Amino acid sequence: MKNHVKKVAAAFGLLAVLTTATAMAIGPWSNAVMISGIELDPNPAAGAYGSLTYLSFTSTPTGIPSTCNTSGYFLLVGPPDHLKAMTAMATSAMLAGRTVKLYWNGCTGPYPNIYLISMQ
Repeated sequence: MKNHVKKVAAAFGLLAVLTTATAMAIGPWSNAVMISGIELDPNPAAGAYGSLTYLSFTSTPTGIPSTCNTSGYFLLVGPPDHLKAMTAMATSAMLAGRTVKLYWNGCTGPYPNIYLISMQ
């Protein structure tokens, strides 16, 4: 069990470093915002990804693509392992009271797509 915990901790550390490094390299990042809610929707329409993960925030993030709705729900997007890691990071940030910055990648229906998260 201890080895599993160490591997998970190492994976989160690596993800944080890679996300931060990526944050410095590429563009439309939001301002720092606090996550107020995480909703998992085990929707069969998610197909191979298994479920849809939505975030909500205490204030509206900046930089949302102009074609997206600002209903207050934001969708995590990416391959399954990426989604799991982002969901875990979002949960950690929310529980620790830390802000995050978001990298946008278009919209899915009315929901802005979050492709990367950088914990501040």
